[in-house]
Amino acid sequence: MSGPLRPAPTAVGSWDGVEALAEPTRRAVFAAVRAARRPVTRDEVAAEVGLQRTLAAFHLDRLAEAGLVEVSYARPPGRTGRGAGRPAKRYDASDVTVAFSLPGRQHELVGQLLARAVAEQPRRADHRAAELAEAEGERLAGLARNDQAGEKRTSRPGSRPRRMNPDATLVAADAVLRELGYEPHQEGSSLRLRNCPFHGVMEAAPQLVCTMNHRLVSGLLAGLGGSSQVTASLHPSPGECCVVVEKRSPRSSKSRE
Repeated sequence: MSGPLRPAPTAVGSWDGVEALAEPTRRAVFAAVRAARRPVTRDEVAAEVGLQRTLAAFHLDRLAEAGLVEVSYARPPGRTGRGAGRPAKRYDASDVTVAFSLPGRQHELVGQLLARAVAEQPRRADHRAAELAEAEGERLAGLARNDQAGEKRTSRPGSRPRRMNPDATLVAADAVLRELGYEPHQEGSSLRLRNCPFHGVMEAAPQLVCTMNHRLVSGLLAGLGGSSQVTASLHPSPGECCVVVEKRSPRSSKSRE
């Protein structure tokens, strides 16, 4: 069984990475570091790109700040002991992917879910993909809860967090859905999702991808440990995600149970 899935990379690389690489000279510096396939010094990069060493160092440090290159220190080969000089600063390309899109997309995530479903249950891949999507939603919600618990750790060790009320559940769901690129917008007691992160794949298989979306958001709500009055349902609307998160009345929630 494969390990847990993660969304397509956006943190390093989204805005910081794109902004860092927007400058043409810096892109050339980054390309030189990647092409080297080993840690390089600013002098080596300067010679490769045709820059002054101070300018090369400036661009390399900016790339490091954006998380696109990693910094280390080492002396030249064969030079050790006294008189060998100070270790030189070296730069190596980070193992990251720069991905930025507006609106946000999660094509890598849905691709991983579908590939895993086909590998695990080729004859029932659609059903397995929906199950995996729901499990992934629960996992992502669990990560969000752990992060929040780390920021607000005031209760006794081992104590269980209080169950959220419906309004707090909507707020928590809004934060996680926004992070995934759904662009939630509250309308009354509902969250309309103005963007489908799986849009490109959805065009090829709308019923399958809408079901996966529904199960992922349902799993996310379950993983948040919020109110049972807040549910996900399918309500397709032109230009929006097919899923809507709704706060139902206590009476209607009990009747559904």
